[in-house]
Amino acid sequence: MNTDEVRQIAAWLEAAGLDGFELTTPTARLRLTLGGGTPVAAAPLRVQPASEPPSLAARGTGEFLAAHPYADAPLVQPGQRVRAGDIVALLRTGALIQPVTASEDGIVGALLAKPGTIVGFGSPLMHFTPEARTTP
Repeated sequence: MNTDEVRQIAAWLEAAGLDGFELTTPTARLRLTLGGGTPVAAAPLRVQPASEPPSLAARGTGEFLAAHPYADAPLVQPGQRVRAGDIVALLRTGALIQPVTASEDGIVGALLAKPGTIVGFGSPLMHFTPEARTTP
């Protein structure tokens, strides 16, 4: 990591209203702490406008994978019906691969994130249409 990258991370921290960041790799450790200023209020949660189709969002950070690294076929196809808990994608952080699961029954749509890109918590990954719930 070079000086320009460290400066960019510090700028992102400041813009997000965060006061610290720590990154540990097998060969290095970076700890940034911003302070001395007035605390910045957290940014409001992004509310999806009604015109946008619903989507499944990342519940963590990492590299977005539509297929398992050892498989050619994607985990789901647009138009596929899934049940709550089904694995629809993966997030890879280093050697760790975490499943992205459907939170409810529904139909997956087009990908919103490009496979191989780094996504953050809350990033929309794919369109998702929940199935209508019936009450007994």
